[in-house]
Amino acid sequence: MNQPDNRCMTESTTLASSDRCGTEECRTQAENWVEPAWRSQRDDHSVVVEVELPGVVKDDLVVEAKPEGLLIEGARRQPGDTTRVVYGTPSPDGYRLKLRVGEKLNAPSMTAKLEAGVLRLEIPLAEEARPKRIEVG
Repeated sequence: MNQPDNRCMTESTTLASSDRCGTEECRTQAENWVEPAWRSQRDDHSVVVEVELPGVVKDDLVVEAKPEGLLIEGARRQPGDTTRVVYGTPSPDGYRLKLRVGEKLNAPSMTAKLEAGVLRLEIPLAEEARPKRIEVG
C-alpha cells in the first residue's frame, strides 16, 4: 500500500522534523509522528492520492504544494488523558508525508477532501502529459 505509482510519483519520505500543524496545542503535544499509509492511481486526466489519517480533523491538517513536492501533515488531537501506555503500541500523535511530484502534474490546481479519516487529493495532469489522439490522413 505504501508503494508509489512510478508513472506519477517518485519517492516517499518521512520528513525529518517540522513544527507545523493546525494549532499551537497540537504542536506542543506532537512527539510521536509517523508516515501514514497512502496510495496513488492515475487515469488519462489526473492522479488521485489517498492518504489514511485516522484521528485527524480538517483544522489540524496542512497540505502544501511546493516546487519539491507535496507536504502533508496532520496532528491527532489527544484527549485530556493523563495516563500513559505501559504495554502495547501507543497511537501516533500525528502524520507527516512528503511526496515528490512529477513535472507532468499540475499540483497548484489540485483539490483536497478529508472524509472518514482519508485525505483524497486529485491532481490534474499537465496538458502536455495528457494522451492525445492523432488523426491519420
